Parts: sequence; C-alpha cells; structure tokens
Amino acid sequence: MTILVGDIGGTNARLALVKDASLKLEHMQTLPTQSFASFDEAVLTYLQRLDVKPSKACFAVAAPINDERVSFTNNPWSFSVAELRLQLNIQDIRVINDFEAMARCLPHLKAADVTKVGGGQVKASQTKAILGPGTGLGMAALLEDQNGVYHPLATEGGHARFAASNEREWALSKVLEKRDGFVSNESLLSGQGLINIRWALSQLDGKGVSPVSAAQICEAAIHKTEDVSVEAFQIFWAVLGSVAGDYAMQTGALGGVYISGGIAPRYMSALNDSDFRSRFEAKGDYRSYLEGIATFVVSADQPGLIGAAAVFENEGEAR
Repeated sequence: MTILVGDIGGTNARLALVKDASLKLEHMQTLPTQSFASFDEAVLTYLQRLDVKPSKACFAVAAPINDERVSFTNNPWSFSVAELRLQLNIQDIRVINDFEAMARCLPHLKAADVTKVGGGQVKASQTKAILGPGTGLGMAALLEDQNGVYHPLATEGGHARFAASNEREWALSKVLEKRDGFVSNESLLSGQGLINIRWALSQLDGKGVSPVSAAQICEAAIHKTEDVSVEAFQIFWAVLGSVAGDYAMQTGALGGVYISGGIAPRYMSALNDSDFRSRFEAKGDYRSYLEGIATFVVSADQPGLIGAAAVFENEGEAR
C-alpha cells in the first residue's frame, strides 16, 4: 500500500511516498508554492511525474484546521477536502496542522536528530512541546497516555499576543503595534519577525536602514557587519527563550521542549551564545521548574513528512 504524505508551508510544498509498514520516505520532492496556482495542481504534478496512485494521503498544512475548507496562513492557496478527494481520486485523505505533524514526529527522533541546549532532563511518558520559527511560528504539544499512545495537540500559539520582558522589547513592540495594529509572537519569531525587529529598532534609534532579507540579517549579525542586525538577532533568541519557557509551563512539557524550523539548526553557535536558555528559565518562582526541563534543537531531515506518515501508525498502515 502506498501512502502520499505532504508538508505544506508558506514557501514550499514537500511531498513524498511511504510504503506500508514503514516511515521511510521515498521520492521526496520540494515544490515552490509560488510556482503553482493551487494546492491540487502541485500535488497532481507530483503524482503525474511519478505515475503513481496512492491509496491514502495525509497533508500537514500551515493553516488552522477547523472546517472542511483549508486556507493557508502564509500563502494564497486554499482547498476543499471533499473536492481534493475527487481531484486526486483518493478517498482517505487526512489534513492536519503542520505542527501537529511536527509533534507526531518527536517519538521517532534519534539522538543524532537533536542537539541539547542548556540543562534539564527529559522525563519519560511526559508531555513534549515543540515550537518552530520559520515562515511563521508553529506551536504544538504531544501527550502520551497510560497505554503509551501519543495524542498531539495542535495550537495557534504563534498568533497569541507578544509579551515584552524589558523596556527595549516593549518599545519595539509599540512601534510594530502602531504600524500593524497587533503584535503576536509570530510578529517577532519568524523570518518576517526578524525583519520586523530590525526595522523597529532602526525606528527607535532614528537610523534609516535599507530593506534586507532575514537571511541577510542573520549573516550581518554573525559577521557583526551591522549593529542593528546584531541587536535584532540577540532579541530574536531572547524572545524565543521567553516564549518557549511560557509554553513549557502552559503545556507542562516535562518531556522536553523542542525548537524546529530553518533558523535555529543553521545558527546553533549564535543560539548557544544567546540569552535563550536564561530567558527560558527566567520565570520568577518557577525558575527551578524550568531549570529541570530540557530544550533541544531539531535538525532531523523532513520531520513534518515523518509526522504526517505517523498519522497512520495506530491503524497498522505505517509504523
């Protein structure tokens, strides 16, 4: 039996096939979302290239899942699940939040797939939390019941209101609020968030800056070629620590907190040298609670696709 799995974000659609009782990905391809007018066009293109007809499918999408129609947060695609079944001729199609897939992947990570940041220990059979700044900010958790069955909890915590931890963060959040009307965690913790931080700092300091990409800000910070990028990068890691610590308490994540996305694995040295872990633990009377929780950066290849395949684990179709 062949299962089609997809990890669909704001920038790329990653698709692969899984065979029967395996989480091994085959024929993985990355399709830029901007190259296709619709989601079904991208999927049909992939299937036609391989000349394959899967019997089941699971798509992890960067969108809230609350009705039959799915509209993406960071790209213009939308689709109807019922119509997709007809277009792809696949009756069993599951659609899950992309960070539900990330959560489902966690039990399948190997030691080489993660890097520990700071202290703390993982407690067995306890809730795990995952958050990942990338195109947006995804957040989810994974609970294990008394029978060892995992239950993912998809959230939209990335869109919760940002809470500043010092005067500098409060000031830059007010600059962003004046421009955008609302400042969420994602407003700072994403590729665009890094751009937002740099811009807001330049406004606060009365210094004009040329527009640059998030990647350029990271490189300028690493090589210390622009002071405002250096500060923006420092604030990014500090805020990530604060949000991760809040989320650890909100979910009771004694099983560990995991950071995914494209930014953290690429800049591990900067993360280790930052205030990430100190801000993670800076929770007043609950400092000792946070000190006991381990934090990790996920560097696994295609964890979203593995998590999408894991949807069928308990049904005997993939494990």
